[in-house]
Amino acid sequence: MAYFSKTKRIVCENSYGYKLEFGYSFPFYLDSYSGIHSYDGNVATIKSAFGVGVSYIGTSVNQRNINLVIAFKDGADLITRKQQLYNIFPLKDHGTLYYYESDIKRKINYYVENVNLVRKANYVYATINLLCPSPYFMDSTETIATLNNWDKLFKFPLEIPDSTGIEFGSKNSSTAIEIENNSHIPYGLTIKFIANGTIVNPILKNTKTNETMKLNYTLKLGEQIVVNTYNNDKTITHIDSNGNETNITNTLVFGTKFLQAPNGVNKYVTDADSGSSNLDCIISYYNYYEAV
Repeated sequence: MAYFSKTKRIVCENSYGYKLEFGYSFPFYLDSYSGIHSYDGNVATIKSAFGVGVSYIGTSVNQRNINLVIAFKDGADLITRKQQLYNIFPLKDHGTLYYYESDIKRKINYYVENVNLVRKANYVYATINLLCPSPYFMDSTETIATLNNWDKLFKFPLEIPDSTGIEFGSKNSSTAIEIENNSHIPYGLTIKFIANGTIVNPILKNTKTNETMKLNYTLKLGEQIVVNTYNNDKTITHIDSNGNETNITNTLVFGTKFLQAPNGVNKYVTDADSGSSNLDCIISYYNYYEAV
């Protein structure tokens, strides 16, 4: 059940962008919830014929089931309130649940299992069951780290001094992006390669693990490649200078991998077979949490 707090609120947003907020006030009163402050897994063991006890093999993390019970008044706007719930939680739809309490801001992705309504006295209670295939909560907003080979200095309003001229860019001394993971859960990453000129086969390496990700692709000025390394959602997308997108997941070079951020301080450096000085890189990620 829920831990009571007047500052607590839950917002659900479906795949169509519709949102509904539940808290400790009407029209949608958060009567109770479960599945947010807990987690569970299955421990696998093996027993030998002549051994003592069992040997540990590993632990699998189970999916998360979240249950919300929402109360609203049985009155003139009953049909409207019911339809709002049905619109937010249609079957076969997925969405994102946002959890807010004091300074805590978390989110988790879900699929709708079922919605049941029961009338009690002057109120209607809606029980909403959500299934989260990935059981981990994430920060509500991404953390973004940038590695630029060049700092852009050209900006408006533009004034060019007569005696000294103007510097359009300067070489950046930064050589790595650092991401610290304080949990035991590896973070998936969104990696964006940006071309300031021709780049042949961009590379990203984690110097902590010595793992490398290399793409067999040539980028031209103004083009980008976006790589997602989240579990169950590993993709590589090329974006041309007009914004057209193409799936190029098959360009990952054999023997290299979709880089994630394991526990500890991870240091990422960029390279390429040629044109590495033309390569900028942006890495964005969410911190993961087993529960709130």
